[in-house]
Amino acid sequence: MRGSSVILLVVFVFALGSCKSGSKVAGGSKKKAPVQVAKLDKPTQLKLDALFLDAEKAKVIEDWDNAIKQYNDVLAIDPSNSNAHFQLSQIYSGLHKLNESEQEAITATKLDANNKWYLEM
Repeated sequence: MRGSSVILLVVFVFALGSCKSGSKVAGGSKKKAPVQVAKLDKPTQLKLDALFLDAEKAKVIEDWDNAIKQYNDVLAIDPSNSNAHFQLSQIYSGLHKLNESEQEAITATKLDANNKWYLEM
């Protein structure tokens, strides 16, 4: 069971890398996300990445309270992190906290209106 969780986490992290803002369109150009994000300095970005990975680990093992806390820690550093809002939306949906889920999905969609997963949520 533990090995399959690690494999799932690795697959998820690789998939996460493909969910960055902006999506390819015909001709190889990129659509711009509606919200421009300020670039973080390297130490802050490293901290943010570590927090996000901790949140992902907690989500994989279904430690919902810890995952919610970690994603909120990510958002404290980077409130425009659409993926953290989306992940919170998914968690809240699974916990049947539909008002919270809807708010997080709306925020994620406002931050990246081109992401089909956010729109579907």
